[in-house]
Amino acid sequence: MAPSFAFIGFGEAGSTCSKTLREIGVDKIATYDILFDDPAAGPPMRTKAEALGVRARDTQAEAIAGADIVFSTVVCKASVPVAEEAGRHLKPEQYFVDFNSISPGNKRRVAASVAPSGARFIEASVMADVSSHGHRVPMLLGGVFGREFIALVE
Repeated sequence: MAPSFAFIGFGEAGSTCSKTLREIGVDKIATYDILFDDPAAGPPMRTKAEALGVRARDTQAEAIAGADIVFSTVVCKASVPVAEEAGRHLKPEQYFVDFNSISPGNKRRVAASVAPSGARFIEASVMADVSSHGHRVPMLLGGVFGREFIALVE
């Protein structure tokens, strides 16, 4: 059985990865994007999610709930605040994958924000263009749960 996913951030990376996951039959994908609350940007983004078969949620907590793997695919300046919020809702059996291009110091802040939840932190450094590869984009993974994560998603 395929793991379930949540994408915090539904821009290019989150929506593209969701699309390619749906194409291989993953049916449990949820998302939350701060722009969902924007009167102009929110409705088209929600419509895009629905068209892809992705459940748009009203809060980050709702998107995270029940997901096996949570990807943070937000703009760089939002990485730490998103991880801080996620840390309040993550459970020990979940993986939190930081998919953002941020400094090593901010990666450590993200990891520290997730740690109290007991969730398994994975740093993912994207090594190619997400728009061309979707969820199959080559990634360099870091963190003590890297091998476990690879076994789950292979």
